[in-house]
Amino acid sequence: MPELMYSAEGGKERSLRADYIQMPITLRFHFGELSVGLGPQANLKVWSYEDGYRNLLLSGVGGAQYTISEHFFIDARFNYGFSNILDDEVGIEATNSTIQVGVGLKI
Repeated sequence: MPELMYSAEGGKERSLRADYIQMPITLRFHFGELSVGLGPQANLKVWSYEDGYRNLLLSGVGGAQYTISEHFFIDARFNYGFSNILDDEVGIEATNSTIQVGVGLKI
């Protein structure tokens, strides 16, 4: 199932911050009110253009979602970064891995 999310990542200091629009595509398996999913994710940076961070990252995502009611759900997911988040000119390699917990509204 394709989704679109916003994620603020990094530190409090402006030079360590990188915000992304995340576009996961997960294959979900449903077990009653619980579903688990796994799939690829593209991350498009929406912070400044020339800041030493790559503009497009690839990662894998896995997680679980529990349906509370017809319109509300809670979920938790883990994103494992495959791509180097830093530009090639920096000369250092680093990846992002994040844990996300959320409450959602189905529309």
